[in-house]
Amino acid sequence: MVSEFSAYIKALVAVFTSELGDKTMISTATAAMTFKRAWLILLISVLGYVTANIGPLFALTIVKNILQEHGTIVRIIVGLGFIVMGLVTVMKEEKEEPIRSTSLLSYYALVTLAEFGDKTQLATIGVAMNTGKICSTLAFGTIGYLLANSISVSLATLAGHRLNYRILKMVAGILFILMGILALLGY
Repeated sequence: MVSEFSAYIKALVAVFTSELGDKTMISTATAAMTFKRAWLILLISVLGYVTANIGPLFALTIVKNILQEHGTIVRIIVGLGFIVMGLVTVMKEEKEEPIRSTSLLSYYALVTLAEFGDKTQLATIGVAMNTGKICSTLAFGTIGYLLANSISVSLATLAGHRLNYRILKMVAGILFILMGILALLGY
């Protein structure tokens, strides 16, 4: 059995490195620029990660069967969700995006679905299986996820203050559409 401290480090490092440059990290940064409330987007993203991982960590066999049987359906839903979010972002006529609960709920659902079968989730499950420390893996995996996404949100917030809102909105929309297309293609 692995020591508790070793499990902490493995979970933190595995999730942090898996999340770097990942689609949820990019979408979190993009959403932070779009919605202008970085801390709220970061919180919702972390909740999406926890939601996507708590069940699988306690029911690995069920998730394995779902992904084997319905992985294509999940990928299609995630891809279409990113594309719709991108189109809505690009086509909106408003000058500033007010934060609405429906926008935040949509973002939460998107992050949660995007994490299913993602390399970050697989890293989390792998560490839990390797160490046998499910709760520690979830706790320190969440810290790793938060650290990785804090970097992207911080950089996005800095860029967002210096760039024109219309340009940011267009770039965000295009990024969401590209992530949707990549998800549909299985990347």
